[in-house]
Amino acid sequence: MRRDILYKFFEGKASPKEQRLIGQWLDDSEKHKEVLVRERMVFDAMIVSGEITDRQSVQSRKKRTRVVFMELLRIAAVILVMFLVGGYIYVRKMEEIRLANNIVTVPVGQRVNLQLPDGTSVWLNASSEIIYPAYFSGSTREIHLNGEAYFEVEHDASKPFIVHTETFDIKVLGTKFNVEAYKGMEGFTTALMEGSVEVTDRKNKDKSVRLYPAQKVAFRNGELCKSPIDNYDVYRWREGLICFKEARFADLMRQLEKNYGVRILINNEAVKEKVFSGKFRTTDGIDNALRLLQKEGHYTFEWDENKTTVCIN
Repeated sequence: MRRDILYKFFEGKASPKEQRLIGQWLDDSEKHKEVLVRERMVFDAMIVSGEITDRQSVQSRKKRTRVVFMELLRIAAVILVMFLVGGYIYVRKMEEIRLANNIVTVPVGQRVNLQLPDGTSVWLNASSEIIYPAYFSGSTREIHLNGEAYFEVEHDASKPFIVHTETFDIKVLGTKFNVEAYKGMEGFTTALMEGSVEVTDRKNKDKSVRLYPAQKVAFRNGELCKSPIDNYDVYRWREGLICFKEARFADLMRQLEKNYGVRILINNEAVKEKVFSGKFRTTDGIDNALRLLQKEGHYTFEWDENKTTVCIN
């Protein structure tokens, strides 16, 4: 297989004919899958090393789409690319095939925009991780998410797109939606902006909810609860904004912990249940956020000597 065609495929610019050609080529031999993995490794190494710095076309420069970092932050997020060559990856509803698995991890306080092999765009929020294959084979496109992400899924009716989280699966064909599902934290939410999705409890397949545009679902008290989206601003984290409407102070502090990678101890019991509405930019820093909330919250705050823990008094 010509390298320029493979790179066009990685870049999401391969024509339908070229995509079919690559699919047939992969089915012809296990060795072809290993070739694909090697080419992927070379290309991702070029991205991580900084050798590829722009989005020139494949014709002018052989490359595939690099992971695009949010320019607002001017800081590249850490990308951990793990290639599992020679091992078997078990993916639900797919036969075992030899694959290269990409793991993208976003540090605290940062955001990342990337493109999956099928052309789907994904924005990852702080402290989030996504795992996806080098090539979507079989009858589905399946990825794993820990954290928060916004998806614009490339439409393909013959290959449903499935997001696996720790407790729920989200199945789509082509749509725009937001998922928040951090491991070890209470709560799971999915909000739909366009298209339709089906959310299923992984432990109880009979529990599922179908969403339509302007609807969201949250897991509360052991149940999936559907409701209208009442505040689209909360999904503006892709722009570097933390927006909140009638949010509990304790919940806001958890969000700040996630975004800034610090520990927040609330010693002032009176402020925990107070509700706040507003917005601020993550780039303005946590001290600015705490001072803004302080005007209505009537509390004081102080850092420990290592600047890793802040106490709300």
